[in-house]
Amino acid sequence: MAEPLIQEMQQLVGQWIEKNDWRTQELIDWLQGFGLPSARYEDEPFQWLLRGVPLAGERHHVEREFALRAATLLREQPDTRPVGRRPNEVRYNLLELCAGLGVPDYLADPLYEMFERRALEQVWRGIDLRVSLRRALIANQKDNRLENVWQDMLSGRGHGWLLGDPYDGFEGVRLQPHSADTRGDPDLDAIGRALAAMTLHLADNIDRRAEFRSLVARVMATYPGRPSWPADLIEQADKNKLPTWAVSALPSLFVRLSPESDSSNSDVRYLVWNVFIPILKRLNEYFSVERTLCDAGIVLEVRISRDAEKELSSASTLIEESRISNPYKSYRVVVQSSYESMIKENGAVEGESISPEEDENSISALSKEEMALYRESVLRDEPKVLSLAVGVGGSSSYRITDGPDK
Repeated sequence: MAEPLIQEMQQLVGQWIEKNDWRTQELIDWLQGFGLPSARYEDEPFQWLLRGVPLAGERHHVEREFALRAATLLREQPDTRPVGRRPNEVRYNLLELCAGLGVPDYLADPLYEMFERRALEQVWRGIDLRVSLRRALIANQKDNRLENVWQDMLSGRGHGWLLGDPYDGFEGVRLQPHSADTRGDPDLDAIGRALAAMTLHLADNIDRRAEFRSLVARVMATYPGRPSWPADLIEQADKNKLPTWAVSALPSLFVRLSPESDSSNSDVRYLVWNVFIPILKRLNEYFSVERTLCDAGIVLEVRISRDAEKELSSASTLIEESRISNPYKSYRVVVQSSYESMIKENGAVEGESISPEEDENSISALSKEEMALYRESVLRDEPKVLSLAVGVGGSSSYRITDGPDK
């Protein structure tokens, strides 16, 4: 059960929402703290107003009606004329209320009009009100009209008037639909550009892979239930030329693509990290490389038989876990740890002596030349070496059908 003060606030909001003869002055008073159920000044008025929106049942109706009334006050242009006893408090709490409501149908246009007027340069309790406007704009987007603003922030230069840093720009793109008709869907191309921009700011960060994974996770959590996310992110990494360290931090580099045929005998297609190439060769099954993607061709689109799919999927678990859990910034270290995982998966640990029988049963399908290429990729810190491995050795169980490395 809600606390008594919150219940009282919900009753106040509910009664006001049901009034047909409401006036904006009532909202203005609340935005200054007048008539609220608590005199606790550690909480701003907008926080109490948001608590007045019920958590279930009538929430949708109350939220939208509240947003409609906030939009009415916005259209009175409180940024250009004094409103209430403490105008800056009204402006601050109105904008933060809009950010908390997040109802683009009613709030996107009047907020954008305020942004266009460029009149809001006041401060409330040390906070520039343009910060609150930015938060409200981010939460109330119905199309991509602000993308250039977010890209300015992502560049590090900042926007000429609206305050914000690269992380703010990223948040803007994360919640931005491409158009009014595609609301609820991610703007994939804009997200790809935003991720590419963030890699420049994270390049020297010792925790860059973890930070990048966090950004990707925020995007995916914003649009849950999208099964194509792993493939979408790889395609955007390729299109926007993400650096190898960022590609290696994506949530999956072992992605099954939609089948071209329902036939149980047809081949299947995967997007795979080039670290999987030695495993593909070890399976001694036919496979073809259809495309090379991403920086240095470290991701491949491969076609494999269904007979090989089960074994490859089993072998992938250890490598993917090693890649994802690796905390270090160096791509070479990520490859090395995955390489060591592959050796362990095959029953041998680099540096340990194994019997001829064990060697025969584990890694004999990998030629010495192929293993040398694997080590060379680590020692030279040259990611493309592994993609080139599909053209090394005497095996006839693979071929390249397209791409620059054929």
